[in-house]
Amino acid sequence: MQRCSTMIVRLFALGILLSLTSSVGFAQVNLENLNDSASYAVGVNFALAQLKPNLDQAKAQGIEFNVEVLIQAMRDVIAEDGLLINETAGQQVLVRWQQAHMVEMLQKNNKEAAKFFVENGSKPGVKVAANGMQYMVITEGSGTPPAATDSVVVKYRGTLLDGTVFDQTAEGETRTFYVSGLIQGWTQALQMMKPGAKWKVFLPSNLAYGQQGTQGIPPGAALVFDMELVAVKKP
Repeated sequence: MQRCSTMIVRLFALGILLSLTSSVGFAQVNLENLNDSASYAVGVNFALAQLKPNLDQAKAQGIEFNVEVLIQAMRDVIAEDGLLINETAGQQVLVRWQQAHMVEMLQKNNKEAAKFFVENGSKPGVKVAANGMQYMVITEGSGTPPAATDSVVVKYRGTLLDGTVFDQTAEGETRTFYVSGLIQGWTQALQMMKPGAKWKVFLPSNLAYGQQGTQGIPPGAALVFDMELVAVKKP
């Protein structure tokens, strides 16, 4: 998966539209004829398909853009008016903004994760591995755990610390993976689980997607997995 947020990639495609810093008001329009209505409909379609989803996703990550500035930038581009920031400079602004935001988010997530693992590790039933992985055995299972060369059939649900689900198997379905082809925390946990076992696994970011994160997973994010090892397949 990509190492930067899909939202960030799409914002780059908007170019300068998100890079201005002054606030400008805009007037209410009236739809006086069919052409006006069609023009408005085009704007609605663009906003619903491109603009609003990106703004909503940004807001979910704690990012608030100045919508009035954004609209004014669009008006300037369409009118071919003088731009406060040209496209090349706008992309440079976005790079600096992204870097600053990533640092801020990383610091926040690292702080939250450190607090979580201190508290969670002292809870009844939670076991702590030497490398920081924490886990609870819900169902023991039986048989021989898989080796790194095996593939496994699993059911799982992955969440962020706030409970946001970023991935899961569909109800009644399973997925098959090579043990050695997974994030470090999964590879470690699976080789400790017996077929039929159900575990709740808590992974610090260094055993998951690291300080960069990936699509749907912020940088430095600790992850929680409900894992069921359904079966082991030998090569």
